[in-house]
Amino acid sequence: MKITTWTIVGAGLCAMAWTATSFAPAQAQVAAQGGGFLLRTKYTKGQSFKYKMTTTVTGGPSKMPPMEIPMTIKVKDVKNGIATLTYSMKTPGQSTPSNIEVKVDPRGKMVGGSGIEALQGMGAMGATLPEKPVRIGQTWTQTIDNPAMQGMKLTTTYKFNGLKNVRGAQVAEIGMTIKGTGPQNMTMSGSGTMILLASDGTMRSTSMSMDMKMQGMTLKSTTTFART
Repeated sequence: MKITTWTIVGAGLCAMAWTATSFAPAQAQVAAQGGGFLLRTKYTKGQSFKYKMTTTVTGGPSKMPPMEIPMTIKVKDVKNGIATLTYSMKTPGQSTPSNIEVKVDPRGKMVGGSGIEALQGMGAMGATLPEKPVRIGQTWTQTIDNPAMQGMKLTTTYKFNGLKNVRGAQVAEIGMTIKGTGPQNMTMSGSGTMILLASDGTMRSTSMSMDMKMQGMTLKSTTTFART
């Protein structure tokens, strides 16, 4: 298998939360309930927000320059808690942005839309928030099988680290530990942190470090995905 920047970028994105992000001072979506905290995301029709993903890869057969991908996400509609989201992103070498539309439920799970396969191809499946309230220190897992991304399979363990204030905003911090496999005895491992705004449960930022071992070499990547 040919090693490219996208190979390890896609592996990292499989474990990241590509739930739509916005800031609406509405009822708290990260709220105390049942002895823990219920994690949900609230979307509002018409919202628009921007992100930038930055990835650096080292250890390959040739030096790979840092990659930056700007992204705009718009909330096209919300019906019965299901949000229709339009992703507009421009990858290196593209002259015009790609537009992808998906439907997402309040737990961040993709439940429909015309662009799911395209996001699978990039490894951007998104994280699913836990079904029930979680206590500080409690974990949940998510496994992604991604044939579109060269057969990668990733299992991410999420850990709720609690609430804190960051630059005047209350946020929920979620730790991530990633393990995965791929073709030709490829193995992947990594860790990261995801920050959700407590006001609406949307993602403020995600950071991740990944190691990929394959073909006798180890690729290392760092990825940040942050609201701009």
